[in-house]
Amino acid sequence: MGSKRNRNKKKNSKLVADIPSIEKLLFQLNGLAQLGRAVKIIEPLFLIFRKDAKSISKDFEKLATLQIELENLVRIINEFNEIFADHGWIMFDNMNLDVARKAVEVANADGVKFGEQVLIEYYNEETLRSHTLFLSGIRAFRPRIELAEKAIVDYAESRYYSSVLVVLTLIDGLVNELHSDRRGFFSDGADLNAWDSIAANESGLGTLANLFRKGRRKTSTEELSIPYRNGIIHGMDLGYDNIIVAAKCWAGLFAVGDWARRAERGELSEPQEEARISIPELFDMISKNKERAKLIEEWCPRGNGQPFLLTDTHEPGSPEETVNQFLLLWSKQNYGHMASLLSKMWHDGDQNAVAIIRRDIHSIKLNNFKLISVKDEAAAISEVVAELEVVNDANTVRVERTYRVIYESSDGMPETRNRPGCYWKLIIWHPPHI
Repeated sequence: MGSKRNRNKKKNSKLVADIPSIEKLLFQLNGLAQLGRAVKIIEPLFLIFRKDAKSISKDFEKLATLQIELENLVRIINEFNEIFADHGWIMFDNMNLDVARKAVEVANADGVKFGEQVLIEYYNEETLRSHTLFLSGIRAFRPRIELAEKAIVDYAESRYYSSVLVVLTLIDGLVNELHSDRRGFFSDGADLNAWDSIAANESGLGTLANLFRKGRRKTSTEELSIPYRNGIIHGMDLGYDNIIVAAKCWAGLFAVGDWARRAERGELSEPQEEARISIPELFDMISKNKERAKLIEEWCPRGNGQPFLLTDTHEPGSPEETVNQFLLLWSKQNYGHMASLLSKMWHDGDQNAVAIIRRDIHSIKLNNFKLISVKDEAAAISEVVAELEVVNDANTVRVERTYRVIYESSDGMPETRNRPGCYWKLIIWHPPHI
């Protein structure tokens, strides 16, 4: 009974430190820091595991700093929700923490309204595209990508009235499709909790849903600062054509993505207890993380991080070679092998990926293509620009498309490029809608 009461308490808690993965990490860091202080006493153990005691001692010395950084992070997330949740903003997994920190600092110094300006500036076209790309890993969101991309264009061109309406429907539809009771985001009683999520809890999505679904029964032309869904959709609140309402809709969609991702994977409830890590396994993890950190430190983007032109010859094992293979297979309508070049995030078994590709591009014939440029964005990410000559509805046109590729392991985890046993895969492709 006691453990069940504790779990219920955590589920309804407004403290980020009570989120299981963060609570566990804080606990482990504290334990490892204590172990680090005892390293000199237990140095003979290291010889048994054939480890360099001095090197590992230095690793443990970093734990105190890491623990402080994590505690500061937890404080920022808590403070962000305390300040902004009642105004229509909440933290979510993929939000930029530096922006959140700055918004909190400005709000504390100058007031919430000025802190909100920091957030509005953050939700620019580039941010929307980046977060929408991340949402494409959710199968239920993929049929909605085309509408989302149109709403991004509307937002970038200040047609906020259009962007607001579309994004509200995207939020409601995504939750409705994945909710076990087929309830939308704005339905009373919709459970939006996930066992291990920054956003999907009572202080996050629960607060946001209650705010957005607030009843609005009188016609008003007063400028809104909150996207009251009922008032907007039913034509009672007319003053929603502004950037702050539109930005809050997008922020809400990205936060809903945290819940949707877990719902689709069946991860809303507490999983079975994980096996404990042994001391040798712990040392092995430290060693692998050091190797990964070294690879990242040594990595330099080609072209100094700027796009550079490509020739007809592509380096084997490069991101551009993968895109070239993908487009060549498209020209031959070989959907099965195209699917093998997609990131694991697209796979629910090979047949699912094949079906996605066939649905999106079977009616578009690729006559010819040429890779134009590539930009190494990060140690595991590159973007390749290609010019395509396609036929759609008997019309032949030339279009440019950007393909984002990721270097990942066999289990779908991003890895530092040139790490053995990993491959370049496409995160997303953009079939030309002509």
